[in-house]
Amino acid sequence: MKNKIKLVSLILSLLTLFGCAEKPLQSSGESSVTNSEVSSTDVASLVSEDEESATVNENKEQFLKAPEGADGFVYDRETFRFTTKDEMEVRGGMMDPHTPYVKEYDEYIQYYKENNYIYVKVSIAGESFSVINSKMGNTCLFSNEKNMDGVFTPVLIEEVVDSLGNKVTVSKGDIVYVHEWYSKVSEKLIKLWEDTLAQDKENYIENEYNDFEVREKIIDYSKAHTNDNSIKLYYAYPMEQGKSYLVLIKNEKLTNSLDMDMYDTWPYVLNLGDSAPDSYKDTDFFLYFYYQYEILWKACKDLYGSYFD
Repeated sequence: MKNKIKLVSLILSLLTLFGCAEKPLQSSGESSVTNSEVSSTDVASLVSEDEESATVNENKEQFLKAPEGADGFVYDRETFRFTTKDEMEVRGGMMDPHTPYVKEYDEYIQYYKENNYIYVKVSIAGESFSVINSKMGNTCLFSNEKNMDGVFTPVLIEEVVDSLGNKVTVSKGDIVYVHEWYSKVSEKLIKLWEDTLAQDKENYIENEYNDFEVREKIIDYSKAHTNDNSIKLYYAYPMEQGKSYLVLIKNEKLTNSLDMDMYDTWPYVLNLGDSAPDSYKDTDFFLYFYYQYEILWKACKDLYGSYFD
């Protein structure tokens, strides 16, 4: 801040020295704005923009390590594999991916506004880590959150794209942790599935999408794939390093035991800089969420086209 004030003062001094910031003529009953006042505002604005850009560039150079005790990793599609098709084979068929429950974008936008979401442009700023049943490793992160699962990834806020009329609590250049809706298959995750299955059996919670026998088969299959970088997809593909994304974040910091800047998200992460929605070709066919993802991607491209180019 001191440097900014010094810079503004220096520029104004130079303007005055060369006659560009003369005192105005005063006339009765009229108000006037000095050139120096206008120059001060303009220069301060330029300096502020430069500082924002400098902060973004500086933070881009950082790459954060996962917190101590976490399973830090960086997703890339060459190293990791999805369990989706394998699970369908274990299941013995698909849960009819051709008839997903699809909403148009207009049906979502009011919900986003009423529930304090904002659109931000982000890029990955460090290692992701798993959260299983609200725990990161052996550390309980979310005592007030019920069964928080998935992955948290540090991202750089490149720009606040649309506040949707909500008060914005993040700024360009910030690095925050956002919730991604997938999980790495691990022994701890499988143990959670086993415990949940046992509880459901005890409470007799069973239906066509919650078949006990099928869930047991998937658990048995997963036990053999805990060390091969398998990923269980929920509602979105993972973000990748080196790309930018349009993300809806819940504009309220999640209370957590490590006091990190953590935010929940709407599940669908929209890839930018591509001519089409992200795709894993034949895997898309097996994902009921993909149809909704396509609709949202195309709707947002129409609304925020310059960010998608």
